[in-house]
Amino acid sequence: MTTDAKTPDDYVTLESQTRAHAGELFEVLQDLEIYKHISDTPPLTLESFSKRLQALEVGGSPDGTEKWLNWVVRHREGQLLGYVQATIYEPAYADVAYVLASKFWGQDFAYKATLQMLYLLHVQHAVQTAYAVTCLDNNRSMRLLARLGFQRIGHEDYPGEAPTSAEAVWRKSLTTR
Repeated sequence: MTTDAKTPDDYVTLESQTRAHAGELFEVLQDLEIYKHISDTPPLTLESFSKRLQALEVGGSPDGTEKWLNWVVRHREGQLLGYVQATIYEPAYADVAYVLASKFWGQDFAYKATLQMLYLLHVQHAVQTAYAVTCLDNNRSMRLLARLGFQRIGHEDYPGEAPTSAEAVWRKSLTTR
């Protein structure tokens, strides 16, 4: 079973993220604009980042309660744009996220990549519901989630770790169109 996704009319593809992507992805993640709305920092060294990607290749938490899926997003002409990721929990729901270099924002890449990821989650992994958590001041991300068909919900309806008061929670059923 492949976890890569590509359709003939798409200008982005998803590739299962591996340690082999470390160099390209390290460069993308040096873009400081990315970190205005996420609680992370750029990787410090290529070596440590490569080890981090290798650890993610395990595909899940040691206790088996989480399944980790990570894809790099690549333009059809070959350039790596960023990544999308999902953590699958039982019963059949996933948290999703997307990170692209800022120079690719507003060009439909995140929309296409996230749409492909949601399709893979439903078809290959039987995920029925996807959730996303975003900062309230990240208008671009909230517009993307709305465009993808996510609905904003109350914090009390989110089965994951409690979000902060500065975050919004979004939910999308993958079983209806």
